[in-house]
Amino acid sequence: MARQRTPEAERKTRESLFLAGARAFLRDGYEATSMKSLAEEAGCTTGKYYCYYSGKPELLKELLTVLFEKNRREAQRFAEKRKDSFYGAVVFSALLLAGSMQHEPLREICREGLRQPEAAAVAEEIFMSFVRQRGGASASDILRVKTAVEAIPCFLRDEPVMDAGTRGKLFLSVLLGILGRTDAEKAAYLEAVESDAKSIRERSYDVLIKLLAGPKKKSVKKM
Repeated sequence: MARQRTPEAERKTRESLFLAGARAFLRDGYEATSMKSLAEEAGCTTGKYYCYYSGKPELLKELLTVLFEKNRREAQRFAEKRKDSFYGAVVFSALLLAGSMQHEPLREICREGLRQPEAAAVAEEIFMSFVRQRGGASASDILRVKTAVEAIPCFLRDEPVMDAGTRGKLFLSVLLGILGRTDAEKAAYLEAVESDAKSIRERSYDVLIKLLAGPKKKSVKKM
């Protein structure tokens, strides 16, 4: 009779599979990574991986949720420092672009992931946490945030049609416009981001270093 696995054992197994999958996606890219290669990275069978993840899209959504939450916490620190909640939305956007520009597989992960409704919803809720005014979000706020999130993948295309600095300013300027900021407000926020640029670049890459720092392959115990 097979030994029944405890909830804690199940949690640890899923965590091991997630970390292995995250490393594979961040190293090789989303499209180039198959379920077979995810299983090889984890040191288990493909069937075992399917016991915990329905496929690559589910793993991609979970990876983006982790990345977005880490960036949300970082953005919150910037917002608190400047005593401006909306600045959190600006920095969250800047962190997303900075990480994507420094790491090509992450650019693909964010671009493809944000086209999935579930992952986009995670980003929308984070934006709303910074954008909503006391008393709740208006219908206009919700529409603006959804439009901003839908626009982000356009700036994460592979073709480097402009240098990173110019792309970054255009990226933030467009999102600020969609989110209803005036030209004067846009200029002030872009100036603030420029002042924090070095710290933003460093922090955007921290989570990647941590995810990629683990062993290349860690066998997952059999069920």
